Amino acid sequence: MLLKVGDGGPFYFHVAGPYMRPHFMRELGFRRYLRENRKTVLSQRSVKITRPDAAQFKLDQLMSKKWLWLMAPNNCASFLEEVVQAGGSTAGLYLNCPTLERFK
Repeated sequence: MLLKVGDGGPFYFHVAGPYMRPHFMRELGFRRYLRENRKTVLSQRSVKITRPDAAQFKLDQLMSKKWLWLMAPNNCASFLEEVVQAGGSTAGLYLNCPTLERFK
């Protein structure tokens, strides 16, 4: 899962790997990421953020340190959940695995 922020010149935020800093990409970098990793966008969901400053603060916090990736309990989905929930959203995954269920 990736977090897309902004419409005009969006940024994409992503975390992958056992103990790495999260990545951010602009549109061209995102397209390159898809191509080089043979990935496709399966779906996109808009999430209402009622506290954008709090979401930005959480994103800044998470981007400033390495993410401890533990597969299911602490993965790319939980990274996104932390950001959007800090911004006032209740969006999340029950199983914390995007391929097994829909983001709600």
